[in-house]
Amino acid sequence: MRGRAFTLAAGLMGLGAAMAGALPRGVRVSVQLDRVVGKVSPYLFGCALPAPGSPGADALLPELLRNRSFEKGALTGPKPMPEGWSKSHGWQLYAFGGRFMIVRADPTRNDPLVLLGQRNWEAYRLSVRARKIDGADGLAVLFDVQDRRNHVRWTLGANGNSQHVLESVGEGAPRLLTAPVPGRIETGRCYRIEVSLRRGVLQCSLDGRLVHHVAQTRFPHAGFGLGATDSTAEFFDLAVYAPKDTPLFLLDNPSATGDDTLASDWTPLRSKGNKAAFTWDALYPLNSHFSQAVSVSEYQGGDAGLAQEGIPITGGETYKGRVYLRGTGRAPITVSLRSAAGKVYAAQTLGELTGTWQAHDFALKPSDSDPEALFCLTVAGKAAVWVDQASLAAESRRSPFGLRSDAVAALRALRPALLCWPTGPSANHYAWQRGTGPPDERAVLSVASGAAPAFEPACGDFGTDEFLALCRELKAEPVLVLNPRLGILSIQELLNYCNAAATTPRGKQRADNGHPEPYGVRYWLLGGERLEEVGGQAYPVALAELAREMRGFQPPPQLVALGGPLLADCQEDAREAKRAGPMVSHIAKDITGQETDEVEPDLALAVAEAARQLRAHSLNLALVDCGLDECPPDAAPALGLLLNALSREGGPRAMAAFRCSPPRAAAGQPAIVDLLCGREGGLPERAVWELFRSHPMDELLQVSVPVPKAGPPPLDLVAGREGDKVILRLLRRAEGETVAHVKLDGLGNRRLAPHADHYVVTREAWPKTRLDKPAVPHGQLPVKGSELTVALKDGQAAHLVVLRLEGGQP
Repeated sequence: MRGRAFTLAAGLMGLGAAMAGALPRGVRVSVQLDRVVGKVSPYLFGCALPAPGSPGADALLPELLRNRSFEKGALTGPKPMPEGWSKSHGWQLYAFGGRFMIVRADPTRNDPLVLLGQRNWEAYRLSVRARKIDGADGLAVLFDVQDRRNHVRWTLGANGNSQHVLESVGEGAPRLLTAPVPGRIETGRCYRIEVSLRRGVLQCSLDGRLVHHVAQTRFPHAGFGLGATDSTAEFFDLAVYAPKDTPLFLLDNPSATGDDTLASDWTPLRSKGNKAAFTWDALYPLNSHFSQAVSVSEYQGGDAGLAQEGIPITGGETYKGRVYLRGTGRAPITVSLRSAAGKVYAAQTLGELTGTWQAHDFALKPSDSDPEALFCLTVAGKAAVWVDQASLAAESRRSPFGLRSDAVAALRALRPALLCWPTGPSANHYAWQRGTGPPDERAVLSVASGAAPAFEPACGDFGTDEFLALCRELKAEPVLVLNPRLGILSIQELLNYCNAAATTPRGKQRADNGHPEPYGVRYWLLGGERLEEVGGQAYPVALAELAREMRGFQPPPQLVALGGPLLADCQEDAREAKRAGPMVSHIAKDITGQETDEVEPDLALAVAEAARQLRAHSLNLALVDCGLDECPPDAAPALGLLLNALSREGGPRAMAAFRCSPPRAAAGQPAIVDLLCGREGGLPERAVWELFRSHPMDELLQVSVPVPKAGPPPLDLVAGREGDKVILRLLRRAEGETVAHVKLDGLGNRRLAPHADHYVVTREAWPKTRLDKPAVPHGQLPVKGSELTVALKDGQAAHLVVLRLEGGQP
């Protein structure tokens, strides 16, 4: 999401510090117990979980191995195009091992990459593997190329990614050679594309299936090229053969190079005397695009295999794992945990190889702890082995929800009212279908964009079912983020998957995945970021179309729309929502982005103004995936002021979901350092969040706070009622110490208990507190009739006072 920069140091930590000495020693405020001014939303205490591929997502998972599906290659580049190749805007060449990959990194220009000009080939077969990384349309192969304006073009996923089209282009004007064939190109999937010309017959095949057949053709030029329309893509294994498979052109020749090609994060193990070759292989992987091949042709003892370093392990802990293998040979295959010096902490021999993919489970119990251990897979003899979907995790760190058990425990302690997922930079690239079904059978997610042209896969261990099961466990309202790039049909299928009965096709798919009962998801956020993509729909158009097509679903969906970049300017957001119709219930605004040089001195005031503007249009404010990254080092008062502002002005349905982006955890350390701000040392912010959450307010009471003629108010006070409790939330709005004299009016024939519980958040006290236990009051404050005094001292970030009503009715 995009937004504006907010500098909170001035407004939230003491704007007008020079006036501190002029502040009154005591501030008198009043609370009207008999004047309820509104309901307080229960959805202000939510968490946002990152999408696969977003910062912090991997740290929430128990998996210890990186690139466990061998999808990410160790690419180097970009490199200059070799001599004889045309240089086109937005195209780059990458190397891995002795091989090459051509990447379309910039989709802003529809510029084909013509590799070679005219050739005197009367008959040939062109073959290439291709993958769409991102974008609205598909891929293209060009042949019979004279120049950029004269060629034959086969476009896969043309016309909005709905058809495969074969056409001749003369002076830039296309002419169909045969009728289009329905078809689409999936993001992240690897395709084998072939074009064959022999004896005047042209055949175009996709993954071995004939798509076009044209007879009586004559193409005299034989130059060829590649293209990608409004998409980023990558091409590799490009080759042209004569009719008897004699090579006419090879982008690279893997069989002629001795260089190893390994997936990223994996290193070769090869003892002296052993001959082992390593290939990053796109032929017949388990369920995605690549597997890792290890071929041992000579074995003299010792090691021949793969290793990954930097694995944190704890002695005596059981680490369970699984790896998929296929291959030939009877050599024993062993998995082990070792030290960098070669000491074996634990090892287990796996079962025999077969010609098809087989899962091999193992359990390793290391003898010692090591924060930088090696995970090794070795082959003790002559064999050809393909490896895919390797996994390793501590048994104590696993949970039924795909997240680390301590991450689930931390979320359970926070008791979030709602969970929003998938959020972050990769939300607009997430394909929900790849996050359902057995984890080992899920294809790896492609989350790269034009800004990061190299393919960056992310595992889908935490998907739709795991997220919604976690929401049920935590009793949290789910807010699912919809990827607008998937199109209306795919979004409708997601709604049916989540909410339809098990007798429907998508409901049956959910039931087959172990979840027979509908999830009943009500809130849906369209898009993780408000992007105006090349060739894509404008956001308001996509919003209106989705709102129209979501009618009739049960329970009735409530759409959360992304607002514009300015927090306090909601008029255009309201107009877009009105055009889309009543399905839009919330407008999501960003509080962390940076779009302008303007400085908003007080985030809480801006949030309150946005909430007021939206409520005037019968809309609700939503802050999703929000953090306080632009805050000063001690951001606890800023968070408290934000929660107070939302309580006052947000109404009964306002939403706030604070991001969870922890750093990767080391052995024995908790997964979550700071759930709220993604920053180490931010524990008081979390403490404020949790303390306010532990004492919810149902009804908001009228409060009177004196406002000085200049500078910020000396304190911020929100008062509310929950049953027989009156809750006061106080934060200092300026530097220096002060005293709040609070008078509670409108008691009627009830009275206040003689003492009130007083909670204080300080940086010194809260790190010593167990956050999974109820907070212990800082002390008790005496209540004299209907009055009490609260001292607000330096070093105390926030105060919460709980009073109890006794006696009859007010």
